[in-house]
This record gives sequence, C-alpha cells and structure tokens, in this order.
Amino acid sequence: MVNTESGENQQLTNLEYANYPAWSPDGKKIVFSSDDGLYFLNRNEADLTRIIDTAKYETHPSWSPDGSKIAFISQDVEIPFLHDLSVVNVDGTGLITLASNLGNMDDDSSFSWSPDGKKLTFSNPVGGSREIFTINVDGTELTQVTNLSTSSNPPSIQPAWSPDGKKIAFVTYDLFIVNPDGTGLKKLAEKMETIYTFAAPLWSPDGKYIACKNGDNIIIIDPISEQIRTITGEYPLGAYSWSPQGAQLAYFIFNGSMDLFYGDLGIEKIDINSMQKVSLTNDLGFYPWQTLAWQP
Repeated sequence: MVNTESGENQQLTNLEYANYPAWSPDGKKIVFSSDDGLYFLNRNEADLTRIIDTAKYETHPSWSPDGSKIAFISQDVEIPFLHDLSVVNVDGTGLITLASNLGNMDDDSSFSWSPDGKKLTFSNPVGGSREIFTINVDGTELTQVTNLSTSSNPPSIQPAWSPDGKKIAFVTYDLFIVNPDGTGLKKLAEKMETIYTFAAPLWSPDGKYIACKNGDNIIIIDPISEQIRTITGEYPLGAYSWSPQGAQLAYFIFNGSMDLFYGDLGIEKIDINSMQKVSLTNDLGFYPWQTLAWQP
C-alpha cells in the first residue's frame, strides 16, 4: 500500500502470491487473489480471512457497490484460457456461476457492476466474436447489449458501467459507449494508423471522464465533448485507478528500464485539471500488470 500524499509504502501481506487487490466500498477491507483462493483483510488488522477456494483459480475480485458480494473470474486449471464469471457473498456463501466458458477474460476490466449492484456487464463469446451482455446478480435475465460481430468491428470487450448507470463504455479497436438496453451506440474515439488500439476503459467516480489505455499511453476523454487528453511516459504505462472524487488518476510507470516484466516499477499520479504529475514511489520492482486500487 502506498500513501498518495507521502509516497510511503506499507506491506500488508506476507504470502508467496497476492494480486488483484480491491478496496471495499467503505474503504475498510481489501479483497485479493492468492494461489489458494480469495481472501480479504481488514485495513487495521493483520488477520486474513479466506472467502472461497474452489478447484479453479479465482482472480480479479470486485466488490458489489453495497459491499455484500464479490464478483470474480474463475480460471480453469487444465485449460488456462477458459474462464467463468461468478459471484459470492463476502462470507463465502451463496456462490453462483453467472456465465461459463467465456474464453479469455484474463483482464481486470472484463466485467463491471451496475451502480445499484443488481447487474453485471461482461464480454461474452458470440459465434467467432464477442459481444457485451448484462446479467442479473442472481443469474437471471442474460441480455445481449451490442451486436457488432456481424460488422467489420473486432470483438466487443472490457465493458465498464458509468457511475449513474446510464452508459456502458467498451472497446473494440475503437472506444464506444452504449445504453444498457443497447440503444444510443456512440463511438468516442477511433483507431487511426498513427495510434494504437484502446483498452480497459475506466469511468471517473463523478462520471465526467473515461480513462482508457491507448497503446503505451493513457487517454482521458470527456464522453460529452469527446475532448481527449493524453498521459505519456518514457516507457509503457500500466494499470490505473481514479481518486475517490475523480480529480486525480494514479498509474504504474517504468523508471528507465525496458525490461517489461521485472523493471523498476513506480506509481505516479496526475491532477486531471492541471495535468501536473507527482511521483509517489519508484522502487516496486515487479511487473506492471498488477492491479492498482485507490482507497475510497
């Protein structure tokens, strides 16, 4: 854990493997994935509580908005690129598999909660492509939102629900938003020959902006005006997270190393209004495809 003002680091676990941390909505607990299940820890306590351990690898846990449930991706042990989307109560009861055989979903933006906690949106295989779907948290009402697989667009992936619940952002090679009922499809940013494809859209908590990976950079786009600002670094930028008020964005950076797996990794934050950067830490030393989560 890194203090966003002082940059001071604090180690919270002492496990061989701990990844994909996510803060509870009240900021008191952290859920994470280990090699033997999902755990959570209380912010001010050292004890770990195992939530669930199945015959599969549980990854990418995400709290429901009310903090009562955790959605996660299950990865098949024998077939690593075969994933399911599941949800469980925080006490480990009520496990439900919402969708099975989803193909490759090994990305922390492969699904998203609706703000009221009643639904999840995710990318589901359709024919030889993928489309955006929603499903109730009890496993009912599977609904297809997009229908782009018949066009020249690549698969629709990485949906992110807006904070007001009115839009879902997602990417193909381009960046789109759409109403949850499938109407109002709008392309916000288009891939050009001079730029890379888009990935991992993430709404700011106030809904004013969408952060999105663009090749080695991160863009900040206003979904109404479609104005784009770009955050660049000397080397590729990694995962990112919004501050609770949406005024700042934190993200992983490299520090002069082209070793994309074990280079000197740091964390930087940027003020969205001034675009002024502040370095928080530069000695993490692990690969950049970790999850970054700002405490609520």
